[in-house]
Amino acid sequence: EHTATQLAVYEMQNSRRDRYHAVELTVQQTFSDSARWTASYVRSSARSNAVLDYTIENPFLAGQGPGPLDWDMPNRVVASGWLPLFKKYTFSWFVEWRDGLPFNVIDERQELVDTPNRLRLPRYFSLNPHVEREFELGRYRWSVRVGLNNITGRENFSLVDNNIAS
Repeated sequence: EHTATQLAVYEMQNSRRDRYHAVELTVQQTFSDSARWTASYVRSSARSNAVLDYTIENPFLAGQGPGPLDWDMPNRVVASGWLPLFKKYTFSWFVEWRDGLPFNVIDERQELVDTPNRLRLPRYFSLNPHVEREFELGRYRWSVRVGLNNITGRENFSLVDNNIAS
């Protein structure tokens, strides 16, 4: 009796290719030790030929595809500054504006609808002004800061129900 033995060789490989390109422009001005502002603009692109990350927590029933990565943010502006108001009081601010992040759309069977990351959350905008008061207590210098985050009240979404059937 003769038995045939077959040998199979499997090669594991990753053909994913991510690309990130960015240009940043930053401007800042210092008026004194107690007054300064900075602004920065970034134009970037984060793309891949294999966007989907298959995990147990995030299952996709779809083939791999090209598109923007989850953290792709083509336009982003960040600015901040501070200046003295009057003795021992300082006004500071922080502002951010950016494009919304991409997300996938799935159906009731967890199947990808259309191409990966084809939709984006709405643009994000936040303005945060603060006033700080310095004082000395004992041998130490202390400060108390009061302020408002997102004073414009804009709804800055960070999550989405991406199931088209829900």
